[in-house]
Amino acid sequence: SFSGINGGMTNACIAYDRYTTITRPFDGKVTRTKALVMIIAVWIYTMPWTILPLLEFWGRYVPEGFLTSCTFDYLTTTFDNRVFVAALFTISYCLPMTMIIYFYSQIVSKVFSHEKLLRE
Repeated sequence: SFSGINGGMTNACIAYDRYTTITRPFDGKVTRTKALVMIIAVWIYTMPWTILPLLEFWGRYVPEGFLTSCTFDYLTTTFDNRVFVAALFTISYCLPMTMIIYFYSQIVSKVFSHEKLLRE
């Protein structure tokens, strides 16, 4: 779970880096400090979503079907569990995906407008 959530947010940070590099080539460069801040932010962002179920404070881990690994308990139908699964889905899937779609759509828009200017 940690690497999955962390990977999604890392991809969103990579999309942000590409967005700033392409749309603002002279002042959009990511510095070492900015990259380090993004890495730390992603790790801090990911920690609660993996530690809370581990401690069974909010949500919990259960064995998967073949009993070879564990996953979030998405089958229990209590209100608390459904809220956790909905929040986890929103925070760890929808938010990074929305960020990635936004940044790459802005890159495509910028490239199209630049090509239009070159043709004129």
